[in-house]
Amino acid sequence: MIPDPIVAPAMYFEGTPLPSSNIHELAEKTVEEKKSQVAPSAEACPLCGGYQWTAIRTYSMQSIGRYWKTLGYQLEHEHKNLPSELVERRCLHCGLHFFDPCLTGTSNLYERLATVPWYYASHKWEFDEALKFLAAQPPMRVLEIGCGHGDFLKQARRFSAEVTGLEFSKKALEACRARGLNVVLGSVEALEQPVDIIFAFQVLEHVENPGKVVGEWIEHIVPGGYLVVAVPNQDGALGQVHDNHLNLPPHHTSLWEEQSLRFIAERFALEMTCYLREPLSLDLYATYTQSLLRQTHARPGILGKISRLLVSHVHRGLIPYFYETAAQRLSGHTHMAIYRKPKLQEFG
Repeated sequence: MIPDPIVAPAMYFEGTPLPSSNIHELAEKTVEEKKSQVAPSAEACPLCGGYQWTAIRTYSMQSIGRYWKTLGYQLEHEHKNLPSELVERRCLHCGLHFFDPCLTGTSNLYERLATVPWYYASHKWEFDEALKFLAAQPPMRVLEIGCGHGDFLKQARRFSAEVTGLEFSKKALEACRARGLNVVLGSVEALEQPVDIIFAFQVLEHVENPGKVVGEWIEHIVPGGYLVVAVPNQDGALGQVHDNHLNLPPHHTSLWEEQSLRFIAERFALEMTCYLREPLSLDLYATYTQSLLRQTHARPGILGKISRLLVSHVHRGLIPYFYETAAQRLSGHTHMAIYRKPKLQEFG
């Protein structure tokens, strides 16, 4: 599985953040959002192929490298000839956020993350919503892309004619097979027969070319079948946590707004039958507000550190009082779209 945490628990960001969480270093300069540019062909949007984008922000590559070094991942060894800065861009056509350069995490990165207790989650909001949808359909042939340890597949067997998983990790593959699950190592091209429904939870934000990948998935769905995609919600609270390295390359290579999910239907002639947002969790709200406080109290030196610690302690006590109000206007970590592939007689 290419997994994705809800976010690192709030305590991971509080008190004494990891070295690269310093707001001065992580976002060293903000680029005027109204200023659009024409990108050269090598920097086209990986979803729609468009060349019109807006530069959103730049990040210090040195700062990103220091963060991953704390988890034992040597950025400079895994990715050669790194520039000093990473640039976040937003496509003006489809709304996808992508980065220059595009740094895709290697297998070593995910092996390191797998050692962190909070990284793999056996229960997710998107699992529950997907199972509700699956239970309402006639028995289907199900494929999950990036099935991890098989937690969703195991539950999906109750409602399905056949379940198969695709995995990129040999260790995860072995774990699935130990649970009696049918899992194949490799990409969707390894499949011999099309399926009725494909699930892809927290996968698209990790791949270098999501437009190409989605096209390959759709080719392996029967006419009238479904594609279910869940990705982190850039429109929600997570998208406003600017000091979250897990939402940057080499972990996430793209950031997804609702507009981008809707564009998938437009580009591939699909019908989006459902769009859902995860409710705001208390943990994510705590992380979101901590990020805002660090930006507000971002003074350097010992006085800045004391100020942040004092405000952090007061803030923790007030979180429960503001959470319910915030949950009415902020969405949670993930959003999910369900697409239907037209039947043959529906084309043209």
